[in-house]
Amino acid sequence: MKRPQKGESNILLFFLALILIVLTGLTVYFWQNYEKEKAINALKKSISAVDISTKVIETKRAPVVIYIPNGLFTEDEIVEINKKFVKPFIDWNSDNNQNSVSISVEKPYTAITGYQYKVTYINEDGGNGGFLYGTTTPLEWWLPECLDSCSFSAEFEAKYPDIVAKMAL
Repeated sequence: MKRPQKGESNILLFFLALILIVLTGLTVYFWQNYEKEKAINALKKSISAVDISTKVIETKRAPVVIYIPNGLFTEDEIVEINKKFVKPFIDWNSDNNQNSVSISVEKPYTAITGYQYKVTYINEDGGNGGFLYGTTTPLEWWLPECLDSCSFSAEFEAKYPDIVAKMAL
């Protein structure tokens, strides 16, 4: 039997190592999927075992508000944004059955003529949107966009009389 030459043995070792790495990767991949499938099946069994007649108590959670980029917003700026935009926006949407799960307020790197912030939001139902905000300093109150006239709840009118007065004009 002929003995392999030096170059041939290096190639053989390379391919053996490659096969070993691929087999290890495939083993880990399939093991993770197996474990994930086991966990999903266990969860399905536990969910099906729950008494369906149990009433679900719906809790309303406040959305996550993110300021981008982090560290460029002063504490006073965050307080003013929360007072004049975030809280009225959340309350208005809640009154109209559109609960947001996240709101991001961004200071764009490039200047957007006349605006200080770019706002994006995602609602529970998957709807999303965005707009530009902040044309003055101090900030103006956020105003809802209504097709005809806006109808405000008594609670909203009591909390935000400035917004209601501006929308009445």
